[in-house]
Parts: sequence; structure tokens; C-alpha cells
Amino acid sequence: MVAGHDRHHAGLLLHRAPDRIRHLQPSLRGAAPARLVRRRRRPAAGGVGRAGQVLGPEPGPGGVAAVPGRTGHGGRADLRPHGGRIRGRADGRRQHRGGDPHSVGVGLRRRAVLRLRHGRADQPAAARLLPRRAERDLRFPAARIAAVGAAVSVGTASKALRLDIRHRRVRARLDLDLEHPGITVLFGPSGAGKTTIIRCLAGLDRISSGTITLGPTLWDDGGRTFVPARRRNVGYLFQDLALFPHLNVAENVGYGLKRMPRASRQAIIDDALRTAEVPGFQERIVAELSGGEAQRVALARAIAPRPDVLLLDEPLAGLDDPTRLRLRSELRRLILHAGIPALVVTHDRDEALALADQLVVLIDGAVHQTGPPAEVFDRPADAMVARVVGMDTISPARVVSVDRGTVRLRVGEASVVADLPSWRRHPLAAGEAVAVCLRGGDVGLRADPGSAAPPDTNSLPAVVTGIIEEASLIRVQVDAGFPLVCFLTRRELQALGLTGGSRVLVLVHRRSVHLAELAPQ
Repeated sequence: MVAGHDRHHAGLLLHRAPDRIRHLQPSLRGAAPARLVRRRRRPAAGGVGRAGQVLGPEPGPGGVAAVPGRTGHGGRADLRPHGGRIRGRADGRRQHRGGDPHSVGVGLRRRAVLRLRHGRADQPAAARLLPRRAERDLRFPAARIAAVGAAVSVGTASKALRLDIRHRRVRARLDLDLEHPGITVLFGPSGAGKTTIIRCLAGLDRISSGTITLGPTLWDDGGRTFVPARRRNVGYLFQDLALFPHLNVAENVGYGLKRMPRASRQAIIDDALRTAEVPGFQERIVAELSGGEAQRVALARAIAPRPDVLLLDEPLAGLDDPTRLRLRSELRRLILHAGIPALVVTHDRDEALALADQLVVLIDGAVHQTGPPAEVFDRPADAMVARVVGMDTISPARVVSVDRGTVRLRVGEASVVADLPSWRRHPLAAGEAVAVCLRGGDVGLRADPGSAAPPDTNSLPAVVTGIIEEASLIRVQVDAGFPLVCFLTRRELQALGLTGGSRVLVLVHRRSVHLAELAPQ
């Protein structure tokens, strides 16, 4: 394979050859069809023989060469490019479109036409015409190849999963460290592109542009490089579990182990079922499993091949509320016990908090914030993230003054003091617009509007505008110069005797006032 005037060794595998897992000789001969210069004497060594066989001398350190042998009728091989496939064989006869385009067996992509260039001979038997930029048109039949001039390599020196993709509505950049087992949760509202991202990671969808890499290995570049799903070593747990109803539990778990020796396959199945805490279920049929048991069996099937990364698409979405609540902590414990880095997709806030070691917030196909779940939920980066993570009060505000670690803001008709945020890239300035974010649990109410407030606490006179009963708490809506939400228990509501129109005093500690950007930066 030649790029410009440089020659490099490229270890490629034979395509459709009898021995598909054996590397070619250090340099590829006959990798692509080329019209060769006629010589009067036969080359020193025999060249390309029948399919799957490579002959000829070992090239020197300088290059690679294509040396077809003499055909049966004394002529040279003449492989002609064709719109759909190459129609000439190495022996000069016509090649059927359905077969291999040439005898070496390294297949060309459809409608590929190689450009040729003259090259200097490093060996007496070297070809005079060498393929130029042939790596773009070669189909690489295995994942363990090293392509010169392309961003494809073998092995994972560091397990970092990186994607920078554009596909449909998704414009996302993500960098996940997979060196240590843990759970990363891809969190966002419905339609944000979460399932699209993990389907692209799994190889079920091809990206339009961008790159997906695991360590130094390029999986997809939106063009000619694409590692199919079966070669990515990724475990995938579908939202509907996708267990095969005609197979028993052992056959479901062992479905991805068919290439393994039969003697070790059963031991791997038993170990996966023990890890998922469903031992002894080997002969059970899928129809007999409860929702939680089916969840564990699907997890056992995903972890049985020991994947590099485990992808879970809303794994608890199809369960009833009591079962979902019970399985949240169990699912986290099972994944950590398996020791496989996992990427979980969910739109449920409680599920994200229960499962995540790292949280990635995805909104409208773009990553808005990444960090520990407590940090993301308590300190959202912008107003859009604040809405997604469930901030109960989000109001635009303007900075009035900054003094000694505090900032005074004008929020609607009220004045509020907050601690100066340390996370901002640039200091706040008077007149700057921000978003004030408050959680309902951090807001207190007093029935006496004239009572004194504790130190470092904002006290705002307000009027109750609405009382809404929820599952375990009462949502109280007040007007304190700007709309504000507070949560009370039923006993607290009865003790305060609040109704619509009641006058109250709102208490908010300045540490509970979070400032976020109005728009994504």
C-alpha cells in the first residue's frame, strides 16, 4: 500500500480465504488490480497463484509490490475496472460479478476504481505500477488490522470511549473513561437522542459524520470505516429485553457464545447467571419468568461474552412502579459486581440518581453538562439543564452588585442575595443576566409575614396562589415578586392553615440560591 512516495507495511487478512484468521506476509502483494508493464523475461519468483495463496520473494524494507504470475496462455493478468465489479480475472478470463473480483481475495468495495501510480522497484520481481490510496477502497475483513494512512488500529492501550458525531438530530461530543468499572447515565427528556447515541455505539446505526473510537480503534467515521456490531465486543440490553421466547434461559444466555468451545460455554453461562443472581434457571422458559427475573436473564446474556462496555437502553422502563423501585439498587449492584463499564440511558430522574456514578445531560441532541449526579442536579449549568433535572423555580434575574463573596440580584420585583458561584469561568458583573434556580425543598414558609428571619437567609413577603396535592407532599405556589414553589407535608400544611390568598413569609438561605446561565454557553 503506497501513499505518495512512501511505502509502508500493512498487515491485512485474506478475504474469503480458506484460512481467514492468518495474516498475510508482512507486505501485501496483489492487494488490488493493476495493469502491469509487460516484461520480456519471467519474474524471479512466481507471483499470485490461486485464491487465498500468496507467493513471491519477501520484499525489502522499502516497499510492497504486486506481482501477478503468468497466465495459462502466456499473457499477463489484465484486471479491468468496471462500474459495479471488476470483470477480468487474473488468468485473463471474464469474472462473474457475484464472485471475488480477483484471485488474492482482498475484496474491493462496490463501484471502487483504483488509481495507479508508477513506483520504483525495490526487488527484481517488483511491479512497476502500484495502487495509490488503495486503503480507501479495500474491505478489511477483520477488526485486527493495521491500515496505513487510516485511523484504524488494533488493541486498546487505554480504554476511553470517545464520540464526536452528527447523526439525524444528534450533534454530540462525549468522552468516557472506561478504565475503571462504573456506570455512566445518559440522561435527558424523550426525543433528546439518547437511544440514537447508544445504537451508534453498538453499531446498529451508522453515523452521518464524525468519529466513534474505543481507545485507538476507530469504529465509525461516517464514511468508509465501519466496524460492524458483531466485532465491537459490546453488550446491549434492549428496552424490551428482546429475549427469544422459543429458547430456554441457558440458550438465551449462550446465544452470543456460539464461537466458543462447547466445553467452556456451559461454565460461562452458569457464571453469568450466578452474577445476575438467577442461578439454576438454565432450563426455565422465558414465558415462566417474572419481570424482575427476565431483567436479570437479559443482563446475564449481555455480560456473558465479557464485553468491553455494557449499553442499557432504559432497562427499567417496562416494569411497574414497585418492581422498578426494587430493581434500581439491585441493577446497580449487579452491574458493579460484573465489573464491566456501563452506559445507561434513562429519562427518569430518580433512576439516574440511583444508578449513576457519572451523569451526562443530553438535550436536543447535544451534551449540555457532564459530572457527578449530585453536582449536576444541585448546580445545573444553564436554565435548560435546570428544567431537565427538576429545579422547581427557574426565574430570570439581573446582577445588582457583587461584594465579599455574595451577589445581590433583582428577581422580578424582589431582591435576593446568593453566594458568589465559584464554578463560573468569568466573574459576575453588575447588570449581567442570569437564571435563579431553587428547589422546593429548600424553601420555607411562615404564616406570620412580620416575623424575623435567621441570619444569611432571604425573607420575602408572599401570597399563596395555589395548593396542589401530590403523591407524598403538597406543592404550594406563591407569588414573592416572582413565581416560587415550596413543598410541605400534609401535617405542616394543616399547622400553617394555608389556603389560596394567604399571606406568608418565604425563607430561602443564600446557599440554596443557585445561579445558572440563561442560555447554553
